[in-house]
Amino acid sequence: MAGRLISEDSDEEFQEIQLSKLQNNYRHAREDQREYTIEKKDQLRMQSKTLQQLAKEREELNKVYRLAESLENQKRDEEKTKKLRELIQTKDEIQNDIQDQQALTSDLDAQLREWEKKIRQKQTEIGGANAAITFNANVRKQERVLENRLDTALKRFNALLASNGLLRSEIDNLRNERERYENLSRKSENELQDLRAQLVECIERSVTSYEQRYDYIII
Repeated sequence: MAGRLISEDSDEEFQEIQLSKLQNNYRHAREDQREYTIEKKDQLRMQSKTLQQLAKEREELNKVYRLAESLENQKRDEEKTKKLRELIQTKDEIQNDIQDQQALTSDLDAQLREWEKKIRQKQTEIGGANAAITFNANVRKQERVLENRLDTALKRFNALLASNGLLRSEIDNLRNERERYENLSRKSENELQDLRAQLVECIERSVTSYEQRYDYIII
C-alpha cells in the first residue's frame, strides 16, 4: 500500500515536471513568436517606408525629366521658329526685290517705247541726212545704255528667282524635319507613358505582396 502511494506521488511529480516544461516551452514559443512578429512588422514598416520613398523619388525624377524635356523641346522649337521666321523674312525681301525689278523692267520697256516714238517723230521733223544720222547715233547710244540696264536687271531678277527656289526648298526641308521631330516626340511620349504605367503596376504589386505578408504574419 505504501509502495503504491509512493508510486502515485512519483507519477504526479513527474506529470507536474512535464507540465512545467510544456508551460515554459509554450511561454518561450509565444515570446519567440511575439519577437518574430514585431521584427517582421518593423521590416514591413521599413520596406513600406522605403517603397514610399522610392515612389516619391520616382515622382521627383519624373518631374525633373518632364521639365528638362519641356525646356529642351521649347529650345528646339524656338530655334526652328527663329530660323523659319528669318527664312520667311528673307523670302519676303527677295519677293520685294523681284517686284522692284519687275517694275524697273516695265519702266525700261516704257522708256524704250517712248524713245522709239521720239525717234520716229524726230526722223519726221528732221529733213537733213546728217542731222538724222547724228540723232540716230545718239538714240542708238541711249538704247545701248537702256539695254545694258535691262540686261543687268534681268540677271539680278534671274538670280533672285534661283535664290527664292533654294529658300523654298530649305523651308520645305525644315517643315519635313519638324514633322519628323513631332512624330518622334509623340512616340517617345507614348513609350514614356508605358514605362510609367509598368513602374506603377510593379509598385502596386510590391505593395500588395507586402500587405499580404503583413496580414499573414499578424494572423
